[in-house]
Amino acid sequence: VEDLSTFNELFTACRLNDIQRFDDLIARLRAIKYIDNSPSIIDILNYQTAGSLDTLLHIASERGHLKIIQRLLNEGATPALSNQRGKYPYNLCKNKETKDVFRLFRHDHPDKYDYTLGQIAPSISIDELERQRTVERERRRQTKKRRTDKQRSDQERQLREQEEEQQRIAFLALSDAEKRTLAVHVNFETNKRDELHLGRCWQCAKKISDEPFTYFDYKFCSTACLKVHRTKSKTTTTNV
Repeated sequence: VEDLSTFNELFTACRLNDIQRFDDLIARLRAIKYIDNSPSIIDILNYQTAGSLDTLLHIASERGHLKIIQRLLNEGATPALSNQRGKYPYNLCKNKETKDVFRLFRHDHPDKYDYTLGQIAPSISIDELERQRTVERERRRQTKKRRTDKQRSDQERQLREQEEEQQRIAFLALSDAEKRTLAVHVNFETNKRDELHLGRCWQCAKKISDEPFTYFDYKFCSTACLKVHRTKSKTTTTNV
């Protein structure tokens, strides 16, 4: 390409994703394509810059400018030119959405370019792509739901643990006499969440889930707690 002014303008439009400017430049090229010695649209679109050997399609692909890529392919920008690093435009796509533009174009125009040389993945129809997107949306929805459910479950568990710890501390603060007084008014096995739970170890105040260890009317979660309480009771009695 002898006159690089138009290419430079297209380069800027591709880099900035300026679709309107790109369309205006293509329209201008079409209007002058019959002038003698003027470069063709194909020549300009496939011009490789000095040094990097990037084409306009390389620039748009690396930046993920989907509509510009579509326009370039429609106008004759081949995806089968590699740059100085040996990379084809498709290789520079950073996400699936950008790659899908090439795959859809390959499906709709199977003979337009050498897609194999351009290392483009197998073609895909719009129907199949929509099906895959639907599956992916559902997968993400389920993942989000599981994450939300787990957060809710964790919050509920933390709340239960906080309530249990508050009840345990409150029960632990009671004297044995106060515990007996409560037992008169509340059934010992009651497990109502809005009441102080009396099915607790009289030493550590943990809830007793299995058959308790007992002596007199005291109940404990383990023999260790029973021994500590009995020793403490003997000491208290001796001091009195």
